[in-house]
Amino acid sequence: MKSEWRRYAPLGLYVSLLGVLATAAIFFFVQKIDWKFGIGVGITLLGLLAYVVLDPQQIKKIFTGRQARFGSNTLLILIGLIGILVLINFLVSETSIQWDLTADKENTLAKESIEVLQNLPDTVTIQAFYTSRMSTETVSNLLNQYADKSQGKLEYNFIDPDVQLALAQAEGITQDGTLILKMGERREKVTSAQEQDVTSALIRLMNPDQPAIYFLSGHGEHTPETTGNGSVAQLKSTAEQKNYKVGTFNLLETGSIPADARLVIVAGPQKPLSQGEVDVLAAFSAQGGSLIVMEDPVLATEFGDAPDPLAAYLSDTWGIVLTNDIIIDLVGQQLLGQPFVAVGVNYSTHQITADLTGLTTYFPNARSVTTRAVISGITYDDLVTTAGQSWGETDMDSLLANSPEPNDGIDQVGQLSLAMAAENSTSQARLIVFGNSGFAVDSSLSAGGNLDLIVNSIDWTVKQEELINLTEKVVTERVLNVPASRYTVPVLFLGSLCILPFGIVVAGIAVLIIRRRR
Repeated sequence: MKSEWRRYAPLGLYVSLLGVLATAAIFFFVQKIDWKFGIGVGITLLGLLAYVVLDPQQIKKIFTGRQARFGSNTLLILIGLIGILVLINFLVSETSIQWDLTADKENTLAKESIEVLQNLPDTVTIQAFYTSRMSTETVSNLLNQYADKSQGKLEYNFIDPDVQLALAQAEGITQDGTLILKMGERREKVTSAQEQDVTSALIRLMNPDQPAIYFLSGHGEHTPETTGNGSVAQLKSTAEQKNYKVGTFNLLETGSIPADARLVIVAGPQKPLSQGEVDVLAAFSAQGGSLIVMEDPVLATEFGDAPDPLAAYLSDTWGIVLTNDIIIDLVGQQLLGQPFVAVGVNYSTHQITADLTGLTTYFPNARSVTTRAVISGITYDDLVTTAGQSWGETDMDSLLANSPEPNDGIDQVGQLSLAMAAENSTSQARLIVFGNSGFAVDSSLSAGGNLDLIVNSIDWTVKQEELINLTEKVVTERVLNVPASRYTVPVLFLGSLCILPFGIVVAGIAVLIIRRRR
């Protein structure tokens, strides 16, 4: 090759370098190998070929000169390094050990889901019906986590309903992205591949019999049929997701409790129950039925001076007293500007509240709950108490005058109980008494740990402690603190994809020049 052509050989390297950068940029933005990627590779190869053709002597020198002899050692080291990397990759691929380094543990199942998987009585198969038009990356990652934590009791596979049309029709698939979970002869359908939905479906497979819970109506209580701020429709929906049958009944109309009832909830009656109704509830409890009673302060109801047979029953039979007061909580004043919102901050080690540590619960217009006396055969537990900056105001006139002050020797001051659980060892009946009902309505249910508290209470009273509520993941919001402008993205692109790599190349060239001078 003529010497005048040899001086153009470096241009081939420059073209090749541009081809490499173009190929990297194409793959970065397109995220697939297509004809554009092929053009970038072609430019790179053409540049290298031009360099070889224009300066073959330099190529010969590279492979036969002093650099080649030293380069052979480098090559052996490089091959050894690649071998080590391949071995490490193989070992990693063969082990199931994982570390979730995300701030929100978004790639880790909630501990409740793991407990459900560890208690699976039989093998579960999941059929994920996804067409080619729908991404499977997220659901595949989720199902991998389920399979990994199931100790071999859960397996899954993806099915394209467009390809296996007959199978999709047989399974009743009408929506892309549907999961069918099967355990033996039982099956559950999930149309939203979220952790809570999948775990709820597993729970329903494990518990095919629906425990029945009923809300009492007829006295102005909160029921799923109530509209507005007093509705407990969200609580009903959550309970149904956990395979509970939820209904409503009126004792004044039926005269009896539904035969399949496992739990009766009396949620904030505005008028007192009659003695006859309380007698029916008492008989239900004596036979092992469970009760959740939520009674608001008398001042927040229409009770007036009328007697309260339900409160009398709780005191006489269970030894639990609904104090005739309203809690004034300075913590509620500090946090919300509302002294009449009692804030639960202390929890017992009971199964209901064991997972509420670190959460606060909020009870608008609450009364305190105490014990009159410990009755033989009944165990008690203060589930939730306020902080020390609260008292139970008994002077209703001062409340109406908006000038409440704690009265020494009359008002309870300090930590006040907001909810108490009790269990009768003879009848096996369970009872929870709340001095408030507003914490469980739709408008308050999402506050703090309110949802977990009431749902866990239902699980415990129905004796389904393993059906604990899933802990919702808290998502950390991440914001790039760079003013948005038309220069932001180009600067970030140049800095990460161009400046840093070229800086490394320049540093390498500088080292090479220094070594040659020595």
